[in-house]
Amino acid sequence: MKRVNLTLEICNPKIKNFVVDQLYFADEELIKVDDDNFLVISDTEKYHRFIYRDDGVYGCYYWNDEEKEARLRESKFWINRGVRERKVSGLIETIVAYRYAETCEFDIINSLVDGYENTRVHSCMKGCGNFYRAFEGVGVLLVGTLEDGTEGRAIIWNNVHGLPEGCMGFMDRIYPSENRNVVEAFKSYAVKNNLAHKLEQTWDCARFVFNGETYDNPLYITINDEYECVRDVDELPYMDTFRYTNGNDKKLHSCANGYKYTLDETSGVNPCAGNECAVCGARIGPDEVVCDECDDNCVYCVDTGNYVYTDYAWYAEDTEEYYEDRSNIIICAACGNVYTRNSLAFEQDGCQYCDACADDYVYCVDIEKYCHIDDAYYAQDTEEYYALRDDLFKCKSCGEYFTKNSMVLLDDLKYCSECANKVAEVCYDA
Repeated sequence: MKRVNLTLEICNPKIKNFVVDQLYFADEELIKVDDDNFLVISDTEKYHRFIYRDDGVYGCYYWNDEEKEARLRESKFWINRGVRERKVSGLIETIVAYRYAETCEFDIINSLVDGYENTRVHSCMKGCGNFYRAFEGVGVLLVGTLEDGTEGRAIIWNNVHGLPEGCMGFMDRIYPSENRNVVEAFKSYAVKNNLAHKLEQTWDCARFVFNGETYDNPLYITINDEYECVRDVDELPYMDTFRYTNGNDKKLHSCANGYKYTLDETSGVNPCAGNECAVCGARIGPDEVVCDECDDNCVYCVDTGNYVYTDYAWYAEDTEEYYEDRSNIIICAACGNVYTRNSLAFEQDGCQYCDACADDYVYCVDIEKYCHIDDAYYAQDTEEYYALRDDLFKCKSCGEYFTKNSMVLLDDLKYCSECANKVAEVCYDA
């Protein structure tokens, strides 16, 4: 096995989260992969040799003694600097990244429309450059080719809101995400160019790394000035990171945080284009108010201007229109029908009565309330209604009711004054 010596320097003495910010090599030519697909590196000062193999097996040889069998150290390595010993996770991956970064040829395509319309790198958005029209000037496409011919790509977003101070942009998901060499090479590019990059190359990871620190604060970008808001954009691409929006402004966010729409379709459809269904919020055409499903179950309420489910609206018989606000309608206690308050005849004991039913109710002066006409008594002398018969008497002759003030007793029989006179005249003539 060919042995290669390499002097390592850690430029940032505060290694946090087991991430090495940057490594400087004394001689980049010393970074080699041998015939057995091993990368062998030694710290000449402390005689440690770190071994990396592409199949994920890690080990460490000590060569100040006889060479021994590699001892696995759970992907964690130790590097001695003076009297201090620091644990560094992923050190070898970082070294490999710099190795590939040094040999990777990067091209920047300033137009995302052109980049995705003509990109040579595989993408679900390949040939769909028009989907990125709203992002012209907002980001660029970085394309890289490794020394083995493998190609990768990533969008670099400019003017990202929420990035740490000194960060010059954000590198979105790196493709192909499963190729470690591509990912590490692009991460190295990000480090060297003061860019943040995703912690994990997945759509559902919003955490990002910059200058050795991991952040989880939300970020957002804005579409270009060709559009007033996201809703106005005809077509939108699939987005890995900045995929959440309410559609009513220019912002696309990295965290869901209750935003209504997600850019997760590859067909170019804008999920927030057109109008929202006034009932369920579904996307509908620009000339529609409610979706077809809600149109069968909802009605328009004239008092609030809202569309609501029929079960939550009130149909007024007098106007033949629907109302949402209960305070704008009455439910007649007599007939049970719904009317607007304009048809309110009277209100009593918490019950409301409509004009149509008012003809069947009379005001009774003795109890100062309305009663149904069948339950009231009309006094001929006062021309008023009474609820209690005890305050009235029924004339023996005419059969009408009168107040007791008009009662005349003849032979212990009760007569109204008019009938009493007639009875008295008959008796006198007799």
